Amino acid sequence: MNILDYIPEGRENAVTREYLVNATGMSDREVRREIQEARERTVIINLSNGNGYFIPNAKDDSLLLAYVLQERKREKSIRTSLNVAEMLLEKITGGLKWHE
Repeated sequence: MNILDYIPEGRENAVTREYLVNATGMSDREVRREIQEARERTVIINLSNGNGYFIPNAKDDSLLLAYVLQERKREKSIRTSLNVAEMLLEKITGGLKWHE
């Protein structure tokens, strides 16, 4: 099953994750995993406004920019949290640094 078969093009056709769960018969966790894997091949937008998932088309350029900015902000927040956690890990392990 290809999750992209259930995610339409264009903001006006956006679908919720609940819809994807019901349409595919997958669990919520499976749908999220499938979306993440599909994002390695295709841009799938899900803005924080709760309108759902869609593949952007030419009319969605401003939403694509909003998505990029949203995800960059999220990336920065995660990076900051990880830096603090890694500093604590280094402190409590006596200098051991963890890196991927």
